[in-house]
Amino acid sequence: MKRKITTSILLILMSATVFAQYDDATSTLKPDTTNNNKDPMIQVFNEDIIVHNSIGVGLDVPNDYAFGFTTIALIENNLRILFDDSSVGGFPANDWQLTANSPDNGGDNYFRIDDVTAGTSPFTVQSGAGSNALFIKRTNGYVGFGTADPVRDLHVLSGDTPGLRLQQDMSGGYPAQTWDVYGNEVNFNLADGNTGAYCFRIQPGTPTNTLTLRSGGLVGIGTWTPEHTLEVKGDVQVDSYFYFGDESTDGNWRVSVVAGKLTFEKREGGVWMSKIEME
Repeated sequence: MKRKITTSILLILMSATVFAQYDDATSTLKPDTTNNNKDPMIQVFNEDIIVHNSIGVGLDVPNDYAFGFTTIALIENNLRILFDDSSVGGFPANDWQLTANSPDNGGDNYFRIDDVTAGTSPFTVQSGAGSNALFIKRTNGYVGFGTADPVRDLHVLSGDTPGLRLQQDMSGGYPAQTWDVYGNEVNFNLADGNTGAYCFRIQPGTPTNTLTLRSGGLVGIGTWTPEHTLEVKGDVQVDSYFYFGDESTDGNWRVSVVAGKLTFEKREGGVWMSKIEME
C-alpha cells in the first residue's frame, strides 16, 4: 500500500531545509553555494535522490492524494515535461517536450510529443482515440491500425471500408492531387480523390490471373503466361473500333461492325475508307 504524498514530499523538503542550514564534516549533502535563485521555496540538491514511494507534483495535488499504483502524478493545468538538452559543441542538443492538452479555453484534448527546437509536433494522440488505434506487435514489428494482432507489415482494421489516402497539397509547389485506396464487401477501389472517379475496381471473388502484368511488359488477361504484348484467354468484346496502328495516321486500318456488317476500313487522305464489308 503506497503512502500518502505528505510522507514523501515532507521528507524531501525537511531534508533539503536541514542540509541547507549547516555544513559539517559528517554531512553528505552540501548547500548549493552557486545557486543564485533567491526564491526560498526552491530547494536545490547537489546529490542523487532516491524516493521509495510515489511523488506528486503540481499546484493541485491534494494532501490526501491516493496514489494507488501511480509512481509519479502530475496534477495541475498546463501539464508539460520538458527535456532541455544543454549539450554544447557538436553534441546533440535538440529539446523535446511531452504536452498534455491545449492551454487554450475550448482547445483540444490530446497527448503530444513536441520538437521544441524545431517548433513542430510530430506525434499527437487525441482524446477518445479507440483502443489499438496504433499498435506495434512485439514478435515481428508489424504495425496495426485498429488491431492488436497485425498479420502483415501494415494491417488496417475498420468496421466499414478501411482505406488509405495519398494527398499531395501545394506546399511543394505542385498541383494538389488526392488518391484513395480502400476496400469493402463490394469492391476494392483506386479512386481519384479530386474527381471522385473509380479508376480501378476489383470485386471480391475475382478469379486468379484475371489481369496480370509481367516483368517483360507483357499483359495477360486470364493467363499468367502471356506470350504477346496483350494476350487474352477467353472472349473479347469490342463495342466500338479496333485499330491497327495510330488512328490519326494514313495507311492504318480499323475494324468495326457498322449496320450489322463487319467492316474493314483504311485511313487515306485523313479519312477512313471502307474496303471490305461482310455480313
